[in-house]
Amino acid sequence: MMKRRSILRRGFIAGFLYAAVGSVQAQVPIQPSVVTVSGHQLFVQKRLPDGTLDIPRPYVMKGINWQPATFAPTSPSNTTGCFFNDPTDFNAWLQSQFATYYLTDVPLIQQLNANTVRVFSPVAPDAPTSKAILDAFYEAGIMVIMTVVDSAGDITSGQYLTSVQQVMNHPAVLMWEVGNEWNLNLYYNSYATFGDAITATQAAAAAIKTVDPNHPVSSSLGDIFALSTGTCGGGDPNSTIPVIVSSVTAVDLWGLNIYRGQSFSNLFQQWTAATSKPFYMGEFGIDSFYTTQSTTPFSTSYTCGPNDLRTLVTAGYEDQTTQSNWDLGLWQEIQGQLSAFNTQAPCVGGNLFAFNNELWEVGDYNVGLGGLTSTCYTITPNPDGFWLPGESQDGVTNEEYFGIVNADRSLKTAYTTLENFYSGLAPIVAPAISYFNPPSAPVNGPAITLTLNGSNFSSDSFVLWNGTSRATTYLSSSQLQISLTAADLAQAENVSVYVVNPSTTGARSAPASFPIEPISGVNAARVSPDPWRSDRHSGVPITFDQLTPGSTVKIFTVSARWVCTLSAPAGFVNWDLKNDDGKMVASGIYLYLITDNQGNKTTGKFAIIR
Repeated sequence: MMKRRSILRRGFIAGFLYAAVGSVQAQVPIQPSVVTVSGHQLFVQKRLPDGTLDIPRPYVMKGINWQPATFAPTSPSNTTGCFFNDPTDFNAWLQSQFATYYLTDVPLIQQLNANTVRVFSPVAPDAPTSKAILDAFYEAGIMVIMTVVDSAGDITSGQYLTSVQQVMNHPAVLMWEVGNEWNLNLYYNSYATFGDAITATQAAAAAIKTVDPNHPVSSSLGDIFALSTGTCGGGDPNSTIPVIVSSVTAVDLWGLNIYRGQSFSNLFQQWTAATSKPFYMGEFGIDSFYTTQSTTPFSTSYTCGPNDLRTLVTAGYEDQTTQSNWDLGLWQEIQGQLSAFNTQAPCVGGNLFAFNNELWEVGDYNVGLGGLTSTCYTITPNPDGFWLPGESQDGVTNEEYFGIVNADRSLKTAYTTLENFYSGLAPIVAPAISYFNPPSAPVNGPAITLTLNGSNFSSDSFVLWNGTSRATTYLSSSQLQISLTAADLAQAENVSVYVVNPSTTGARSAPASFPIEPISGVNAARVSPDPWRSDRHSGVPITFDQLTPGSTVKIFTVSARWVCTLSAPAGFVNWDLKNDDGKMVASGIYLYLITDNQGNKTTGKFAIIR
């Protein structure tokens, strides 16, 4: 995995309008809101203007990442080439831009119908400026996820606790965040090992909760659920999400920075397999530039594949429509997994990356793009970026085009799309997959028709098979079918399968896993459901699967009376619970004899309860 972005990571409504709006707002109380985590849900008791607490309400995080720094300073100190060489100077400059832009940006974020901003540092080094900025967010109905640990120095100096204590009683604070995708960057290389980083994160989270009992502590991770294999495989298991979330118990909920392109794929399934704690999307989205031609001049210094290469873009165009469509589609996937609407769902919400274009990233050594250009201080975006296939529509993340507003705060298409989506964000009835028929298929088996049984299917539903849409036949609101070719079954694996309903804002089912299983002889045969119960399985056949293609199944009563014979040319067969005369069989224990095409046999039993 690669380091994603910067050392802190990454208008028509101006300050005078904000002042006019703010003049009619109520006084900001001096006590905190109270935020808690229960199960998968985040509950917020907002501090009301009169100082009283509202009742606890499940929170849907409708967020945006806000790092308002827009134009590079024209004369930074301690430079190498184009930009800051000293991270301390760089971080101080980034932090100073909150005060520069908040009067302009807060009204736009409010108009976006967002209720959350995520920031990559405290919003100011001093209490008065911090209060002014947080007051503006409170008056706009927006809460703040505040990152208070960026590096080891923040912890060893105790600065993170100072930052917490400075604003912990402000009602706009939603939660604290420790680190930004630190399982990719070791807190920007300030720890020697991921084990050290785990220990430090646990200690910092516990210390914050001791100082401030009114807000949860979160931590941001990059997308490493398992170590990769191949030429660039390996790494430290302590960098993987399952290890970290089981080790750092003091963190109440987690932020995930996920860039997988047009879909989150099986992310929600991966998360629930790793932990019972909730998470939110710390970052997601794509840029608005489409690269048609580029070069990777630094590839000779990178010895492990094409990922994370600095890329010079020589041709392309702005494509705000694709940015808008992809950002919306990703949010619609989150919508179907919101814990505020479904207590079994794991996700609190999301923070799109990012609010504004940042015209300082190309040429900046801190984000890894130094050396690409000698024109550093521009007023238009530079399209250069990183070659990261699969993360965007063109394979290049154009770092200065991620905003949903331009540098001058004029709106992009994605802003209006997100504004409308946030205004109507409500529970949706998502499709659900209950089971497959057949329940599995043998590897290298023949083509089959796969029936998906479930609920809330619509006439325009389609199936995603390993992230790829497949031609889908609608049978009913509880059944869909797709055709699988022999090529689809050529590899033994568990395939992630989803159903998408375009007519209900792209509602997507939770993933279901369809096993393509190696054939290991006649003894691998399986029968399901067992027992078959009329109160649970009415209309459901009994399936014999994991058979060698061409097998036969003979069914007998316990008194050895023959019931029927079934053929399984494709490696499975469904039995409708009828005997050879076409009559339904009675409750009881039944025996089966399976014979494969080589004459190998196996026996077993199953039950029917009516």
